Parts: sequence; structure tokens; C-alpha cells
Amino acid sequence: MTLRVGAAAYVRQNEAVIARHDLRPVLATIAVPTIVVVGANDLMTAVACAREISDAIPAATLHIIPACGHLPPIEQRHVVADLIRQ
Repeated sequence: MTLRVGAAAYVRQNEAVIARHDLRPVLATIAVPTIVVVGANDLMTAVACAREISDAIPAATLHIIPACGHLPPIEQRHVVADLIRQ
């Protein structure tokens, strides 16, 4: 995917991520049903980070998808679709 979008787009995306404000303080204000989904083998967003997000959102549920990396909607689309349907 990185090769397809090109180096310039990859650099822009990463610069945008670096410049983002820390929104963790806002998580406690989320008042809608929330699922946090992470791949068990995600090397970019650790399960511990997903757990931190889930713990900070009232009544959120954490779903760790086995045999999955950073892109659950692509790698395990049926599992993700089932979670959303629930």
C-alpha cells in the first residue's frame, strides 16, 4: 500500500500523525456504544494501547482479533463485520 500511494503521501500521513494533539483526555466523554478493535499481532498499534483506549471510554468493549495485524477490516473483515453488526 505504501508503494502504491507513494513516498510523499506516506511522509504526509506520518507528519499528520506526529502533529496530532493527544486526545486521550476526551475519551472519558464518549457516551455512545463503542467497540475498540485491535489485531493480536498488530506491530503498529500495540494491544496495550487499544486496552488503554478501551479502559478510558465508559462501557467500551475491547476485541482482540487473533491471527490479525494492523488492518482488521482487511485481514479479518468477517470478524469485524460481525462485531459491528452486534
